[in-house]
Amino acid sequence: MELKEVYDDLLGIGITKHDAALLADCIAKNKSCSWINNDKVEKENVRGLLNYIKNNNIPVELSIKYLETRNKYIWDVKAVEKK
Repeated sequence: MELKEVYDDLLGIGITKHDAALLADCIAKNKSCSWINNDKVEKENVRGLLNYIKNNNIPVELSIKYLETRNKYIWDVKAVEKK
């Protein structure tokens, strides 16, 4: 998948620009990455993202954790081998 295509798709789902840029890079390059920021992540956007990953057979495991005490989100994307 092309980086720009993935980035545009993620923006369309409602993922913020910063998160979409980092996530698109992970997906396009099939690499693991993680980051922390305070851009709000809505449940509906996560559902859309999970559907996007599933429907496009993207080989990643995704975890998004909210740190309530710091008002931050931790993104963890792990590239997995296609079987």
